[in-house]
Amino acid sequence: MLNKAIEKIKEEIKEAMKNSKNYGYVRYVGEYILQNLNESNSENILKEGKTIIGSLKHMENVAKKQKIGNVAVLTPEEGLEAVMEYYEIKDLNKDGENKKIEINIEDLF
Repeated sequence: MLNKAIEKIKEEIKEAMKNSKNYGYVRYVGEYILQNLNESNSENILKEGKTIIGSLKHMENVAKKQKIGNVAVLTPEEGLEAVMEYYEIKDLNKDGENKKIEINIEDLF
């Protein structure tokens, strides 16, 4: 299941590179997910309908809840927390039982 999740994220990054104005976001979030992916959370990445672009929409909704006037801002940490919430994954950086998979994003291309 882990390999399928890795391939899914790689494909989303490649597709965004070709066709998306949100490539920077997809690459940033994709790198984060790949660096923290493991057997215990890979099934969440593979859930039907879950995509990196979908996590951007979720992040926008989270930011709107904190909106002051016409401005809605999240810190990078809050943004990544929203992504993990979208994928229903607990905070990966504080999860001592999960081993990180080291992947160089340049190896994708």
